[in-house]
Amino acid sequence: MLSECKSLRDGFYDDPTVNENIVIHSALINTKGNNERNDEWIEIENKGEWAQMSGWTLSDGIRRSISLDNGVFEGHGNTRIQPLNTSEGQVMLSNRKGTLYLRKPNGALASKVSWEYPNEGEVVYFQPASVKKAKTDQSKGEL
Repeated sequence: MLSECKSLRDGFYDDPTVNENIVIHSALINTKGNNERNDEWIEIENKGEWAQMSGWTLSDGIRRSISLDNGVFEGHGNTRIQPLNTSEGQVMLSNRKGTLYLRKPNGALASKVSWEYPNEGEVVYFQPASVKKAKTDQSKGEL
């Protein structure tokens, strides 16, 4: 079931460094119970071929980040990131509203998602923006 919280994926479609095949797909942001930080997770979707995770980072809106150096992004599949706190850092998912950034090894933005007020225990699915619409609206000065 799609969450009723407001979720959106920002475009950046005119940036040639954006990898549109690897995106933040979904997250369990507002978990039930007292062990919230350990139960939260984020899923990253790879719509293309497999890719090395070495050097990729995931960060929150206030620049706390974790490195995704273990393994690969499987081709045409999802990779769950859990827990969100490691010896190298942590990412916090606010139960009110927040933003996540997925960056490639060179620091270029691969995916950015935002949410507001997710329901407790519900998975939030982030919907991709339309590339064609984003480019059309931008050309009209509407973005």
